[in-house]
Amino acid sequence: MHFSSLSILHNHTTTLSAIFPWRECFVVGGAIRDLLLGITDNPSDIDITWAGQPNERRDMMELPEEDRSCFRTEKFGTMTLVDKATDPHCFYEITPFREETGYADNRHPDEIVWSNNLLADSCRRDFTINSLYWTPITTMDAKNCVPTTEISLKDDQHLLTILKQHGWCFLVDSWIIILQDHDLIKQLLNTKTISELPHCIDVKNCSTEFQDAKNCVPTILIDQHHWLNDLVNRKIRAVWTPVDRFTEDALRILRGIRFTNMLNQSIPNAEKQNTGFDLDKQTRQGMEKTVHLVKELSAERLHAELMKVFSWNNPFGYI
Repeated sequence: MHFSSLSILHNHTTTLSAIFPWRECFVVGGAIRDLLLGITDNPSDIDITWAGQPNERRDMMELPEEDRSCFRTEKFGTMTLVDKATDPHCFYEITPFREETGYADNRHPDEIVWSNNLLADSCRRDFTINSLYWTPITTMDAKNCVPTTEISLKDDQHLLTILKQHGWCFLVDSWIIILQDHDLIKQLLNTKTISELPHCIDVKNCSTEFQDAKNCVPTILIDQHHWLNDLVNRKIRAVWTPVDRFTEDALRILRGIRFTNMLNQSIPNAEKQNTGFDLDKQTRQGMEKTVHLVKELSAERLHAELMKVFSWNNPFGYI
């Protein structure tokens, strides 16, 4: 995993913090996935989430038109933002934490409840590999991050073993704390800090890397349901119950197949495993049970999805 590549996200959260200084921004979704896999080093389509209601007037504050363009869907609370002054080719899709119930039209939730709960927000997402959250934590003092346990990381599987044992770890060379422990995640969200860091993973030379990183800002990768495992093990898995996810929105069936084809083509050859990405067995079965719902999708949504398929290298794996 290319954990050091996540540092590029600092540029984006800095931009958003300047526009929305009252918000704590979390990057979520495909940008994190593609950076960790080495597919990109500078994503241009970035999903952002934060706590609180989407209708605060300050979120739509007036800036000169030449500086930004902004569009909001009032019903579902998503704001699309382009900061023209910083990067006119980068799009931010900003949706606050939320919970959803009922999908009578197999597309849109019947009810949306805005939430301050990141753990609840993660449960509504489509696939596990798109459900990691990243954020800088500027309130943590670097001098409190001195490791008490130094571990030489062998490979990504070794990382998963350590996370399973401890629930979190600190990657010194990339200055990233990976959190899986729910109590620590709640502490982070409630107090904007973490009280201690007893477990440190050192990939290279701890003393040198730590000294070099003294002035760095620690960042947090939140893996609240151990879904980093699927990214390492190359599995496309629906979040929780596949049938429920695909009944909510049948386009996820086509997206899951597109992700499989796209990721297998995009991962650097040196890092591909023998099997590459594949659909999880239960996810595949869930697709088979709900595939009849695809015919209910609008022509516009099908067209948009297929355009993504045919604009990405070789589409025949998808077909």
